[in-house]
Amino acid sequence: MAMIDDSFAASGSDALPPARRASVRLSCPWSGRFNLLLAGLVVACWLLSGSLSWAESGPGTTIPEQAAGQEKLWNEARAFAETDDMAKAALYFHHYWKTFPDSPRAAEALWRAASLYKDQALSAESPDWMRVMELFHAYIVDFPDSPRVSDAYFEVGNSYFYMGFFREARNYYTLFLQQYPEHDEIMQVRYLRGRALLHVGKFSRAREDFAILQRSKDRLYRLRGEAGQAYVHLFKGEWHDALGIFKRIINHNPDYYLVAPEILRDMGVASIRVGNVEEGRAQLLHYLNIGPRAQADNEAYFEVAESYLLQGLIDNARVFYELVVERSNPDDRYAILSTFRLAQYKAVNLDTMSEKQRLAFFKENGDKPFQEVLDRLYGDPLAQEARYSLLQRYLERRQWDLAYNLGKSYLRYEGPEKERDEVVDELGAILVARISKLLDEGRYDEVRALYEREYPTIAAYKKAELLMLIGQAYERETLYDQASVIYYRALGLEMDDQRKKELYFRRAEVYLANQDLKSAQRLLKYLRRLYQEEAAIAEVNWLSGRLRQQQERPEDALEFYKMAVESAGQGERRGVYADSYLRQLFSLGQLDRVADLVAMFHAGEWLPAEEIQYWYGRLGLGLAGQGRQAAAIAAYNRALTDALPEKSAEAQPIHLHLGDLLVNQRRYEEAVKHYRLAKDGQDDRLARMAEARLNENRIRETMADVDAML
Repeated sequence: MAMIDDSFAASGSDALPPARRASVRLSCPWSGRFNLLLAGLVVACWLLSGSLSWAESGPGTTIPEQAAGQEKLWNEARAFAETDDMAKAALYFHHYWKTFPDSPRAAEALWRAASLYKDQALSAESPDWMRVMELFHAYIVDFPDSPRVSDAYFEVGNSYFYMGFFREARNYYTLFLQQYPEHDEIMQVRYLRGRALLHVGKFSRAREDFAILQRSKDRLYRLRGEAGQAYVHLFKGEWHDALGIFKRIINHNPDYYLVAPEILRDMGVASIRVGNVEEGRAQLLHYLNIGPRAQADNEAYFEVAESYLLQGLIDNARVFYELVVERSNPDDRYAILSTFRLAQYKAVNLDTMSEKQRLAFFKENGDKPFQEVLDRLYGDPLAQEARYSLLQRYLERRQWDLAYNLGKSYLRYEGPEKERDEVVDELGAILVARISKLLDEGRYDEVRALYEREYPTIAAYKKAELLMLIGQAYERETLYDQASVIYYRALGLEMDDQRKKELYFRRAEVYLANQDLKSAQRLLKYLRRLYQEEAAIAEVNWLSGRLRQQQERPEDALEFYKMAVESAGQGERRGVYADSYLRQLFSLGQLDRVADLVAMFHAGEWLPAEEIQYWYGRLGLGLAGQGRQAAAIAAYNRALTDALPEKSAEAQPIHLHLGDLLVNQRRYEEAVKHYRLAKDGQDDRLARMAEARLNENRIRETMADVDAML
């Protein structure tokens, strides 16, 4: 078996930042058994087809017709290899095997072709590891008795590793360990299987493999076992532990990086993660200067860019991000992440953009770099930044549904606490607007359904406004017990003093509506102490008056309503307090106090004109019922002053009743005036009554004339 040291991990899918390695399997396009089955089908189809096009290696690699002879083709392949034209050498060896599969040299040709393609892949910017895997797999199938079959199993595992198919790589390494337990390179395979196990989250089993290496007699494998334990810490995000092991290895074995250069890369990443940005970047740059394999490692360039970004050196970072994009296939992991970072970079000058530039920046066609990360690398930690950035774009464009769904997706993953709080606030604000609209439209059942469906998001929202709106939906559907619980939960959330007062009062309203008088009394007693020196005491007194009414304590209710009126300021609620006070006075028959109060409320504009007119009319009716006609007439006349409308809905019955009182006092001319005004009113029933009164008056006048003539 050819000696394969750790440097194979300097490129390909293993070259992932430790911060993202634990979730790398989430970003693989295939996984598990399906992947293995697919790879098997690819190879099977290739074997049945009878040929792999040797001309797929690129332009300019056609084979002259005169090279058709077996010996000549073999010699030309060797000649290309001896002159270091490895691309043509691989092509010719590959073609030799396809053309002469039964030749004694066929196994050697296939092995050399596969090995040369592997060497090309190790330093290529867009390596074709699928072809390498297929050729080594073909070697296993075509030459099962070859002494190199064990090496072929190993190389198939490596190819899967490079492609990011870590479960398949693990399976081939395990197969190797089972079939060739005495092989000279068994420790190398065990080390690589440990690395593959890390990628599939099998940390304890990986530790077992690395522990076996640490007991090896070979110093190099003992170091690899120790480094393997560091990789376990890397995958788990335990940066300090990983960095400590890496430094111990380098301090005691300064030349170890020459056989395992990736230790510089991983040590650099760990250093950056613990805040030693300058030191980490120096280690990454040292790694990149080692040779072609390291220079093909896009992870290292990307991490250098990230180190500059951490220090706020955005222009420096941009240079390295652009380098990764230029040198990589667009589908490459780090090309996608670098394109995303470059898109983020444009937002740096957002505050200085003109309105036109801002609109252009947030257009939908600018979403692609962010969406690509979510589509291709959704499990990557940087995907959270992509979600957050894309969320801001949706919010800017007022695409509320898209923003809400993406925000929920963001909350399913880990992220900075500050950003998570911002996302929750944005989602909460969207829900507030949505529920407010539903309340205005009277769609209370939809509010309740939304509350049940979106409970996790609502529970995470730290402001009380959302639960207060939801509570109102339950309250309006007379689901008072549920509303009470929701309002109680809202008390523990963030709100200003005014909203807290509103919440307290809503709770009291619910208790009263639900006839839960004990809870209402307990709450209102607390609020009277809490707000005794504030304007809010007026509302507390009014609610206390309502409580006393429901407790059938009318005198106490009257006293609280009086206190509410006396403590009321200039707010819109004072009309409610005045109305309740007047109604309670009427219910107790204390009409003498009503006249002065109505006059006061009129002068102070506590109540609108029609309500003042209503109360004067009701007062006049009440006084008339007590036989106090003069006082009743005075009350009715007050209702018809210049300051109050003469032809309103409230004025029509007043004119009618006043006319009746005037008739009783034989003041017929004044009565007729009021009957005529009542007859012109909007209520047909009252108009007919007024017409009847006028007819009676005409009859009376006629009879009076007849009596005079007689």
